[in-house]
This record gives sequence, structure tokens and C-alpha cells, in this order.
Amino acid sequence: MDNTALASAIIARLAQYLPFVAVEDFPDDVNSYYLTHPKGALLVMYSASAGDGMKRERAFEVVAVSRGLQMACKMIEAARWILERWEPFTGATKFICEGDQFLQEDSGTWWYGSRFTLTGPPPVVKEADLQSRINQYFNIS
Repeated sequence: MDNTALASAIIARLAQYLPFVAVEDFPDDVNSYYLTHPKGALLVMYSASAGDGMKRERAFEVVAVSRGLQMACKMIEAARWILERWEPFTGATKFICEGDQFLQEDSGTWWYGSRFTLTGPPPVVKEADLQSRINQYFNIS
């Protein structure tokens, strides 16, 4: 499973268990992000990887944004419960929460973030399939 598919799977899983908040991709321009959901949002993004062709650790950030400190903390805790019990693909470990922290408060909007990692085999793309896989990945006809 590639990183964008895995981020989408994280979003789907969080949304399944937390239908009362928005769960979405991290915005391209975080400085212009405006929280519109009345309860809050969880923002998800792929952030890093390390390893080799046999085993790769991948990290994802989950950020809770809410107009209340307690709600932001509850959303981060719930995300931890949801992700740490999940093996998203065959051969992967369950997610591990590497930590969470307060990020900022801006005009009554609270931001709390967590980093989740998992280890597993990287996606395999055979040489013969490389060009078609790249075209598919970038939606090129």
C-alpha cells in the first residue's frame, strides 16, 4: 500500500468511528485553513519514512483542530485508540503512537497533534509495470 492510499485508509478508518467530526487530508496551505465543522476536525498527512527495500517505517501526522481544548484532546485520544488497534495491510505492524503534543491556540481554535508510525514491506512495483503504475498514480492517460 503506497503512502497516499494509506493516508486515505487512515482517514476512512477515523471517519468510520468518529462520524461526528470532520476527517480530511491536511490542507496544502495550513495558514489559510479555517475550521468550519462545529465540533472539530482531524487532519491527516504522511510525514516521513525510513528503511530499505525489505522493511520501511512510515510516519503519519494526525492533528485535531477544535474550538475547545478538551474536545481537541478527546479527538487525539480517540484517534490513538482507533489507530493503535489496526493493521492496515498484510505484513504491517499495528500503528504506534510516537507521541502527541499541543501545537497552538489561535483565537480560540486549539491544535493538538500526534505522530503514528507503522512498519511493513514497501509497495512493490516491477520494472515491467513501472510506467503504467506511474501513469495511474498521477492520473495520466
